[in-house]
Amino acid sequence: MQFVHKLYFEHLLVNPKDRRVVLVESLLGDVRLRDILVEILFQHFEVLSILLAPSHLMPLFGLGIKSALVIDVGYEEATLIPIYENVPVLKAWQAQPLASKAVHQSLKEEIMTRGTARRGDQGNYEKVEELGVDLDEETIEDIKIRLCFVTDLTRGHQIQQIRNDASSVSGLSSFLKKSVPSATYPLNGDITLRIDGQTRESACERLFEQDNDRMSVSTMVLDALLECPIDTRKELA
Repeated sequence: MQFVHKLYFEHLLVNPKDRRVVLVESLLGDVRLRDILVEILFQHFEVLSILLAPSHLMPLFGLGIKSALVIDVGYEEATLIPIYENVPVLKAWQAQPLASKAVHQSLKEEIMTRGTARRGDQGNYEKVEELGVDLDEETIEDIKIRLCFVTDLTRGHQIQQIRNDASSVSGLSSFLKKSVPSATYPLNGDITLRIDGQTRESACERLFEQDNDRMSVSTMVLDALLECPIDTRKELA
């Protein structure tokens, strides 16, 4: 109740009795939590009405389409539910523990391995480990948002091919340095962190690299299509 009260009277600054509510919920979420929230909104805040909307269905409304494969990439897992004619195909639901947490771990490992940093404006760049820099989760997320990106399909395949070949580590560095410049990121105090182009471009490849079970975000799409009725696959694809 305190959380909802804070939303209305500290952030939104509106009277809940004058507003209708759209509650976006996961199809796989806890029904008890939804029921408690609805009860609080109706009985305590006296809202006019509540519309319960599935989270995977909402992106289609903004695009004006009725069918799509919707991937929800959260913090610990990515879920995929095909939507056909505004109806979720639940039997084709897919999930993998490949999401922001996996990207953060990969990004932090690369920064601690190859990243450099310096104190002040005149110092020389040194290894991050030598300066004793500690990167928390919020800092890693901010670096991911500001400096990293998902590369195109061709370069993504080239990165993964070179990574799979243990003898081509130097080839990966020279390949990425050709077009991706380094970037700097100021940390607390007088420390400046330098992120090389290899880290910026390859951090998000973690989502597309197949694990020991040969699973990735890409295979989720294929598996979901194969689980859908055959007459829906063409439009969904």
